[in-house]
Amino acid sequence: MRRDGLPTMPSTKGSTFKGPFHVPRCLILVDTMLSQILAG
Repeated sequence: MRRDGLPTMPSTKGSTFKGPFHVPRCLILVDTMLSQILAG
């Protein structure tokens, strides 16, 4: 919402790519970290 109470245009802050990008990136990072821990 803008300061005058009207919705912002466009209504979404990000794109359809921006939202789901972070989940696979995080899962790859977790997989890498677990592999390193298990390799000991």
